[in-house]
Amino acid sequence: MKKFLAAVSILLAVTATAAAEEEKDLRQIAIEQFGEVIALVSVCRAVTIDISVMSVVAIRAGIEIDEILDEAGAYSATLLPQMAASGNEADACRAAATWYGPNGTKIPNLVKPL
Repeated sequence: MKKFLAAVSILLAVTATAAAEEEKDLRQIAIEQFGEVIALVSVCRAVTIDISVMSVVAIRAGIEIDEILDEAGAYSATLLPQMAASGNEADACRAAATWYGPNGTKIPNLVKPL
């Protein structure tokens, strides 16, 4: 019986750790994706972020959007110099459409035309 309880305790501890890591991963992914799209729309003046889609994505991930926007903004600031060095507005618009447009490969419909 003691071995069984020990095994159950270990299983519960591992499950709790995995759940915490998964939550952390979802949060980090959201920060990076939202940060990337913030940077792209800063460079591409033809599109804007669809806040309603961003909110739905955050809710489905179990994340309060207000809690991560500052971090996403800070992350986007680290991307802007790289974007400026590697391309121009047309490249940013193409990337925004490819990754976040109607048929986006990362988060569809996160950006919309102005």
